[in-house]
Formats: sequence, structure tokens, C-alpha cells
Amino acid sequence: MLTILSLIYLALPYLIFACGWLWWPYATVLWIAIVVGLVMAGRTLRHDPRPDQTRPSRNVLNPVFIAAITLGLVYLSGAGGLGYQQAGDWIKHNAVLHDLTVYDWPVRYTDTAGLPHGRYLTYYIAYYLPAAAVGRAVGLIGGHLALAIWTYGGLLLSAVWIGRLLGNRAWWFWAGWFFLSGMDAAGVALRGGGDWTFLEWWASLGQYSSNMSLLVWVPQHALPGWIATAVVVDRAERAADLSLAGFAAALTGLWSPFVTIGLVPVACVLLLRGRLRTAMSWENFVAAPLILLVSVAYLASVEPAQVPHQWNMAWYDWQWFVKALPVFWILEFGLYAALLYPSLRSGSAELPSDSWNRSWFWMAAATLTALPLYRIGILNDLVMRASIPALFLFWVLLLRAVSSRNFRWEQWRWSLLLVCLLIGAIQPFHQAAVQISGTPRHLNYAAGSPRVTIAAVPQKFLPQYLGRPDSFFFRRLAP
Repeated sequence: MLTILSLIYLALPYLIFACGWLWWPYATVLWIAIVVGLVMAGRTLRHDPRPDQTRPSRNVLNPVFIAAITLGLVYLSGAGGLGYQQAGDWIKHNAVLHDLTVYDWPVRYTDTAGLPHGRYLTYYIAYYLPAAAVGRAVGLIGGHLALAIWTYGGLLLSAVWIGRLLGNRAWWFWAGWFFLSGMDAAGVALRGGGDWTFLEWWASLGQYSSNMSLLVWVPQHALPGWIATAVVVDRAERAADLSLAGFAAALTGLWSPFVTIGLVPVACVLLLRGRLRTAMSWENFVAAPLILLVSVAYLASVEPAQVPHQWNMAWYDWQWFVKALPVFWILEFGLYAALLYPSLRSGSAELPSDSWNRSWFWMAAATLTALPLYRIGILNDLVMRASIPALFLFWVLLLRAVSSRNFRWEQWRWSLLLVCLLIGAIQPFHQAAVQISGTPRHLNYAAGSPRVTIAAVPQKFLPQYLGRPDSFFFRRLAP
């Protein structure tokens, strides 16, 4: 049930998108492809001979604690306006939800001040679509409340997945998940101080976001990244099964194309180690290509020249870059990796698992090493968001090591790892404190932010949200 519920969660926005953004024959084809894919996936999972290996928790209150923690996380995130929303990304989130709720689908701007006439809203809108559908029926405030509920559902799925991948559903794993981060505070200290409001930008060249920051700023990237990666990894570890890999990865396209890119290295590991004959499925060879085609065609409506993309060595002074990059690697994941690796070596008995752990480790390390070399987007969204699948697996491996029976905190390597984790937790604690201290200010929400349109986004970012009417998608595929 966990896998099929996760696929339904990822797929539902596509079914809504088909109804509003595709000419009805194309919408029908996409619906058939996705629904049949879900049915076929259900049949595969129903006949799965592998039992769930998760150890039952001795604490019967664990599900209650997890549900309560998740509710608190939704409040901290600001989703739905229930808690404090930091300016910046939440202006965009509220604007996208407003326009999807108030305007006809597909959203086209014809008389909106500050926007070019005739441009279409073009953004990865999957996260907002179920809430917008509710808002169109019951009103904008209802849509915002629906977004909070939708976020809660995605977080609950993520919580169960983390428990399953760790083999332990203890509530403290889920609570601790949001305090995992690179050692940003150490980076700020090395620079001799800086902006403590945005600790993760200490290196300037990019950031690997903590799980807390992903929740607070960009749940539209975090939720599909965690859920889809978990689906793919679980099927691989349980049965070397590839039958759902392409389907799950493709379903992230309208949620976050950067997460889709970030899943490519995971797919490479699967092709090398999985049972290739299991990849021959309707989900992978019919549904996934159609889903990707629609996603790419829609998102390609944005003017490519308006989205910066080039090598980071050319973007920055190269002499500075070659000095800063190794420090970034070491503090964001390198020191963690060096301390974790001995537990994953062939023949090591420290971490009770098969060789999939080593495959995930090398994939994550290679991905996190390569991503800072190139940039896409004004703020380098490629590094920040394509890293989500690799970071998800990296943190899962680290928690597997820390929770293993062979973990001994008094050993120097484990002690040093715990010290590094505590340094890394400074940024998530700071982020949570900002959210809690800002809670009184969220009362301004009801008066203003639900009614902003995409024109409220800062001018330099605005072209990234507007599609051309003469693009292939809006000329050939849209109604």
C-alpha cells in the first residue's frame, strides 16, 4: 500500500493537469497511460513475494508521535498560511496557487499589470494543482487549507518511507531527519562571519539545502524528491526490480524537473545492478515516456535565454572557484563521507546490509561532487534541487550506520561523526527558530498574501515563470 499510495500521490496532479492544459484527445491518452500504469503497478506489488523487513517498534505510540511531529512540521513550513511564511519563495508559492485557483486553465495573462500580454503561467505546478482544484470549488482560503493537508499527506508518506528504508519506524528517526545538514556554520566561521540568516549560502557558489530548509522554502521539490527516490530504492533493494523506476522518476517532472535530473544517477546504478528484464513494463515504456513528453513540452515554453546556464568556473573568477570548491565539498558532505565509508567497505560487518549501500554511497558522492561544476538558474537551482535524491540517499545511509547495532559512540570515528552532525544541526535549529519566532507575523497572511499574482515575483525571476504563446505546447497540445 505504501508504494501504490506514493505513486497515486505523485500522479494525481498529472490527471488534473491533463484536464486543464491538454486538448481532450491528448488528455484522454495521458489519463489512460497513467491509470493503466497505476493498475499495473498495483498488480506487480500485490504479487511481490518479498515481505517488509522493517522491524516492528516496541513503542505503540510511535504512529501517534509521528503524526503529531508531522503536524508540527506542516505548521513550521508555513504551508497553507497556518504558520510563518518567509518572504521570497512563499510569495511565489502563494502567487502560483492564487493564479491557478482564480484564472481559467491554462492560466493566461491578458490584462495583468506588470506582465507581458498573452504569456502563460509556466512552472512546475504539480504541488499546487490538487489544492487549486479544491480552491476553485470552495474559494481561495479553502485552497490554502487544502495545500496544508496535501503537504501533510506527502510528509506522512515520507515519514513511513524513511522508517521502512532504515528498517525501524521509531519516531525519533523522523524528528532527527530535519536536523541533518552540511556543516554550514563551520563554513560561515571559516569565512570570518557572514549572513547568519542564510547560513547555507556561506560558499556563494551554491548550497546543499538541509531537510529543514527544503521543508520551509521548497516543499514542491522536497516531497517528490524524497518519495520518488524512496520508491525506486526500495524496489531495487528488495528485489532488484526496475518495473516502477522509470514511472516513478517520470512522475516528478511537473513537480520538479531538477529532481528528475537528480534521479538519473540513481537510474544508472539500477541499470548496472538491477534485473534488466524487469524494466520491460507498461509503466516504464508507455506511461513514463508520455509523462516526460508532456512535462518537457510544457516547461520548454519558457524562453530558454531567460534561464542562465553555464559552467560555474566561467560564472565566477576561476582562481577563486578552484579554491572554494574543495572547501564546499568537504564541509557539505566530504567529511561525513570519509567517516561513513569504513562502515560500507566490502567485508565490513559494521553495517548489516548488502552491497546496495556501497552503490548508493558512490553514486551520491559522485553526484554531489559533480553538481557544483555547472549551474542552471539565477540562484543555481540545479545544485540546490537536483541534489535532493543524492542527499536523501546519503542521509539514509548515515542514519543506517548510526542506528546499527555496531555503532559505538565512544569510538573516535563515531564520536567525530556525531560532532560533525551537531555542527551541521546548527543551521536547521536556526531555521526552525526563525519559523517559530516569526509565528506572530503570520497573522498578516489572511489580509494580503493569498491574493498576490505572479506579477509580485521579483522582476529578475519573472521570465522563468512565463511561457510563450507560440511554443509547441501551447500551439499544438493545449486546448
